[in-house]
Amino acid sequence: MARLRSLLLHSLYSPLPLVMVVLTALAVSSRLTRHDAPPTAPAQRHASIDGLRGFLALFVFIHHASIWWVYAHDGQWVAPTSRLYNHLGQDSVALFFMVTAFLFTGQVLDSAKSRFDWHRFAWTRLFRLLPVYLLSMVLLFSLVALTSQGLRQTSWLSLLRGTGAWLMLGVAGTPDLNDVAGTWILNAGVVWSLPYEVFFYAALPLLALLLGRRPGGRVVLFSIVVLLAMRAGWHPHSIHLKNFLGGIAAAFLARNRWQPRLATSTAASVMVVMLLALTMRLDHTAFSTGPLIALGLAFCILACGNDLWGGLTHPASIALGRLTYSLYLLHGLVLYAALNLLITPERIRGMEVWQYWGVILGLTPVVIGVSHLSTRLVEQPAQAFGRRWLQRESTAANGRLA
Repeated sequence: MARLRSLLLHSLYSPLPLVMVVLTALAVSSRLTRHDAPPTAPAQRHASIDGLRGFLALFVFIHHASIWWVYAHDGQWVAPTSRLYNHLGQDSVALFFMVTAFLFTGQVLDSAKSRFDWHRFAWTRLFRLLPVYLLSMVLLFSLVALTSQGLRQTSWLSLLRGTGAWLMLGVAGTPDLNDVAGTWILNAGVVWSLPYEVFFYAALPLLALLLGRRPGGRVVLFSIVVLLAMRAGWHPHSIHLKNFLGGIAAAFLARNRWQPRLATSTAASVMVVMLLALTMRLDHTAFSTGPLIALGLAFCILACGNDLWGGLTHPASIALGRLTYSLYLLHGLVLYAALNLLITPERIRGMEVWQYWGVILGLTPVVIGVSHLSTRLVEQPAQAFGRRWLQRESTAANGRLA
């Protein structure tokens, strides 16, 4: 009993903080979004995926919180030695890639019935990704200024080049700004995954060609130009690109009549849990072949409609899911502001582990609150503006044709 108590209260990688942070995040997000409009009918089609995404972003936050303890003590930003806490972050990013591939491959497959609107796709992705990313950059640049005490430490040219690189969604790298060493730590390095998302979007017309669709010559040419331009200064790891294969496979499986019926069974839910456990058992990292296959199989079951005994489609899970993108991009900035500027690493080094996790638990409502404000004030209005703009453009085009 004493050993169990020690494990729960004095181990950095105890499962207890994980459970407490998840419950707190669900409660706060549910409370904050209680007056939001209900999801539209198309979103309900993949309700379990919508719920899943919120947990993935939250797990990345917990993963980075565990890394911060080590970073405060020895200045090294390294993966957790715990398989559980390491997989919380790495599995989540891998599953994010699968979600992207599943949703947009599915749209291409469904375009056999109605022509895929590539113009609309490009603009909706831009309005989806860019506004919150720009907000995160404003906050990042502000933290750089605070860290360097408002003094310019490098030449204007170096500062402008670094700022320009950061504004390129991570494709041009994440260099140090104003001589702030390890600037990427200010947002926990989350930007690294965005070029992979952009890469998939750019490659989607080529995938459409392989699937027998006809995206058009100009769309294919634009796709090739963007991919070549990205590869000129960005060097992706093949294992991360392979994660998209799980989502592509899931898009095909979800369109078989028999597959969703099997996927929603209790046995399928048990299988998902077993596959996720196997992922951790196979390797310390999720970024290797064995865990990738196990994760891909688990995701295929979830994408076909499994909701893990209703957990992923619970209103609290859906509420958390609405905050996914803002939560993913902004949590690292909150961690840095709180742990490096307010509390400071020196004070963290004087804490017990359970006290540190108490701080993280206290930060959880802050992270959820910031994500909620970003979603309500930036992300949703930007997407609504994008829809109105595209609608006006479409109406004007139809008027010219008439």
